[in-house]
Amino acid sequence: PRACKKFDDENFNMKHEVGVLSMANAGPGTNGSQFFITCKPCPFLDGKHVVFGKVLNGMEVVRATEAVPTLDRDRPIYPPVITRCGQLVLRKKKTRRKKRKRRNQKRKKYRTAWPLSETAKAHRG
Repeated sequence: PRACKKFDDENFNMKHEVGVLSMANAGPGTNGSQFFITCKPCPFLDGKHVVFGKVLNGMEVVRATEAVPTLDRDRPIYPPVITRCGQLVLRKKKTRRKKRKRRNQKRKKYRTAWPLSETAKAHRG
């Protein structure tokens, strides 16, 4: 796994109740991109991990994930997979050819009969 940039704790205003999202860390000011969802009250985490959200809908999915049987060291016997969840699919990057074609079309649109000043060229993009 790639290391992520760490950042400072924001605040400890929210408590670790059932169904909250909390940032995992390795001590003060070491938050990264790992988080967990609480399945029961965890007051022993208050003041140590930053709560930044709450499950509003779909707690049954959290409960189903929690119910997956585990092996030694609390590892699930199979990886829980969430499907059909409205996952954001990133579009492919435009190729250079398409970018160049679009740029040329924009240039044609703004052609003038007189030469543009350097300032006008900079603002035109």
